[in-house]
Amino acid sequence: MRKVVVKPKSSKAKNRLANIMEGNPVCIVEQDWGDDLFLVSENRKYSFWHSIRTGKNRFGDKTSKDWEIITEIKDVIL
Repeated sequence: MRKVVVKPKSSKAKNRLANIMEGNPVCIVEQDWGDDLFLVSENRKYSFWHSIRTGKNRFGDKTSKDWEIITEIKDVIL
């Protein structure tokens, strides 16, 4: 299972992290479409698409305006 730690960039995302995600920034990667990830909070109460693209196109910013991925969590097998 692949997991990432996210950081909220917008006030909407900060609210989601505090209330729905119960302050836990760890998310499970449910789908990886190359440039887009479908993430589900560890408590399974919140899910969202996150774009890992950079730059701009004719529609504006390609990057996610709400979330930033800080790091990927590696599974440790004991």
